[in-house]
Amino acid sequence: GKSGIQNSTLGFEKIFYISMPERTDRQDTMRLIASYMDLDFTYVPGVNGSTIVDKALPYDPIKKPPKAPTPAELGCWRAHANIWTEIIQSGITSALILEDDIDFTVGIRDVLTGVSQHLHRLTGASNGDEFGLVDKEDWDVLHLGHCWNERPPEKTHPIASMIYEAWEDEYAPAKEQYVYLVPGAKSQRIRVLQPTYVVVCTQAYVVSLAGAQRLLYHVGGPGGSLYEPIDIVMMNLFQSGKIKGYTAVPSIFSQWKNGDSRDTDIQKA
Repeated sequence: GKSGIQNSTLGFEKIFYISMPERTDRQDTMRLIASYMDLDFTYVPGVNGSTIVDKALPYDPIKKPPKAPTPAELGCWRAHANIWTEIIQSGITSALILEDDIDFTVGIRDVLTGVSQHLHRLTGASNGDEFGLVDKEDWDVLHLGHCWNERPPEKTHPIASMIYEAWEDEYAPAKEQYVYLVPGAKSQRIRVLQPTYVVVCTQAYVVSLAGAQRLLYHVGGPGGSLYEPIDIVMMNLFQSGKIKGYTAVPSIFSQWKNGDSRDTDIQKA
């Protein structure tokens, strides 16, 4: 078969996607995307948060966080945690995790080839491994799809704020704000990779094996409770340095909506 990023899992060991069991419409769409793009997705059922028993809650039920997670937020956390568990149990080196309303660019393999090359530079990894992952300490999480991000601030993170890779990517949306990072750029279509600091949403992210271990431990596990939605808890872990990773800007994956705002499942209890 094809190797590396050209293969059916885009150079990762697996691609998982989460979808509520009743959303067969979303699963159909994901199957169509997979078939059209010659990709192999592993379906993971979403979790109804109200079915999680007290003993399995990601916080102490006696000392609840000030704003206890809603059933929808609990279900979202558990579905992601189920994937982290699977990664750890199966010893998966890297996995792309998607939500079921994600849209793919037709040029995804070209885009990820650029990401992989520039990650090599950031991690100092040899060119032998996809996405610069040579040992488990290179990165925990790569955010490829998100709804908001900010790089580390210069005042508090003078070194990290200066670390980035930027390149021309014909599939990036034309945005003036990144052109200055690529002197002599012929277009405004610039893609940037930077250390993760502020990032919101979990539409599309990659975890390494070490990343899955750290997330399972710190996000609603023995190392920390789920005191806010999963993406905010993850963001705080990046800011405190407990997990590390990189974010692609602009977001490589976006959310599609088939219908109006009622189409989302995140409010589902």
